Order: sequence, then C-alpha cells, then structure tokens
Amino acid sequence: MDEVPKISVEDKKEEEDTTDNKNTEQDNNNNSNNNNENNFLDTPKLSDYGFLRASQEGDVCHICLEIYEDPRQLECCHSFCKECIIYMKKERDSEKKPGTREAYIPCPLCTKETILDINDTELKSLNVDEELEEVSNKIRELSKDQDNESNKLLEEKLNSFNQIVVPRNIKLLQEFDAAIGKNGLTFIPPFHIGMITYGVMEGNNSEDDMHLTNWHAIIIGPQESPIGQIIYTYEIVVPDDYPKAPPEVYFVEPKILMNCVDDTGKVDLSKIEKVDLQTLNYQTGMIEKTTGEFYKWDPSQNIADVLVAIRENMHLSYVCGPSEYLGGSYR
Repeated sequence: MDEVPKISVEDKKEEEDTTDNKNTEQDNNNNSNNNNENNFLDTPKLSDYGFLRASQEGDVCHICLEIYEDPRQLECCHSFCKECIIYMKKERDSEKKPGTREAYIPCPLCTKETILDINDTELKSLNVDEELEEVSNKIRELSKDQDNESNKLLEEKLNSFNQIVVPRNIKLLQEFDAAIGKNGLTFIPPFHIGMITYGVMEGNNSEDDMHLTNWHAIIIGPQESPIGQIIYTYEIVVPDDYPKAPPEVYFVEPKILMNCVDDTGKVDLSKIEKVDLQTLNYQTGMIEKTTGEFYKWDPSQNIADVLVAIRENMHLSYVCGPSEYLGGSYR
C-alpha cells in the first residue's frame, strides 16, 4: 500500500489562513458592489435639477454643431438652439395628419417626445436655458477675442515681413539683371515698356562701378502729348544705405516744369504727384488732375518704380504744355 502523506500542523494552519483571506476578499467585493448600488440610487435625477447643467450639455448644439444660439429646453431637459428646434418642428408639421393641433418633437439625444402646439412658432412654451445661454455667450466672446488676437498677431507678422530689407548688393544685382533684361526679367510695367530704359553708368571710378552706385536712365515723354517726342536723360545715385534710403534722381536734359524738380534738376520723390491712368485722354496723352496723393518710397521698391512714377507724373497737362519748348540742360 501507498503511504498516506502526513500533514503537519504548520501546513494546516497556512491552509486555514489562505481560506480566511479569500473569504475576506469576497466580503469586501460584495460590500463594494452594495455601496455602488446605493450610490447609484442616491444620484439625483435630471428632474431634480430642472435642467441640464451647461457642463453636461457641452459647448455646441448637438444638431447644428455650433455654439448655442438662444438655447431652449425640451421636456427631457436636453437643450438645443431655438432655430434647430423650429426646424425639427417644421419637419414634424409636414408629417402630421390634417386637423392635428399638436406636434411631437423627439429629442435627438434620448428620443423622448416634447409636445408643442402647431401655432407656437416662436417656441414660447419652451424654457430658455439661461445658464447654457450665458456660457455660450462667454464662449462666443472668448472666440471673438481670440480671433482678434490672432488677426493682430498675423498683422504684426506681415508687418515684420514687410520690414525685412534686402541687402543693398543683392537688390542692386537683381535690378541690374532686370535693367538688361536677363532671362526676360523686367521691372518696367507693360504700359511703359520701350519708354523707360536704365542701367549702370560706366565711369572711371572702379569702386563705384563695383558697388553699382551710379546709374543713368532715359525716359520718352508721354505719347500723343506735347512732349511725346522728347527724350529726357537722367543721372541716378544709389546711396550706401539703399534700399532703406531711396535713390537720388537728377534730370540732365532737357529741362522740365514739374513741382517735384528743383532748379538743379534734382527730383524730390515726396513731391511726385500720383495719377490715375484710367483718366488718361489717349488723344492728347494728358491727364487733367492728380489723385491728390504723392509717391512714397519704401525699401520694397526699386529704381524702376521711381522712374515709372516720374513718367506718370509727366502726363499731367500742366507739365506737358509748359515743358514743350523749354529745352536747355541742368548740367
């Protein structure tokens, strides 16, 4: 016969402790379940509140998915935008039988129906969810403030971008390429093509040549105007702090009567009068009046922009007429 294993006193005691622990754990689980059940029974119902708190409803209407606008409560205490409920009511009105004076609106969240009179087009029988309306208005104001702040930041970034100044040598090299038409590049608008030419002046000062300081230009007067056949020559000096500072432009010959040109032929860029080419009389080549605005230099512009502004100013009738027979030279 096989020998029956003996159980020591220590093993028996350990087995009893294990059994007691399991029973204790089971009792704890039962107590926990009972407590949870009691807590659930003690939880207030929606009817105890009278309405759902805004934090329970969320930030947006569950129908239109927009911030609540004039929220109204259904009988189930769920709230929706007034216009959204009106839309649901119209859908129900189209389905009701003739002669029926009531519309049954099912809640999109819990399907409980709310009874509305068919003549209650403004939902006067439904309570306004004032708490939710207050929260929605605050959210709307915060959103507006954030949009304003975002627009302000964007504007500041754009302004800072516009304030970025291209280094003098890089900008002048670009203008040199445009002046000679390299790879078809040009800064002259189509209206002035063939009427304005410019480029670097070749001189004896090799340092100035290297820094592209001295330029010259030719402008043909406005076509069909009294000075339409006159060729005007210019000298241009590019300062060291260009393009922060504008180029200096001088008429050489012939002389011209313009408010922006002094007795030495120097052009005051701030006095160049702006015109509207849409008011140009193509038969006379002249414009009778200015826009009332003046040319303003900024670092994003270039030499060609200045020459174009000068030529457009020459379209004015009180420039073309008196300048026709001036002749002479400033140098």
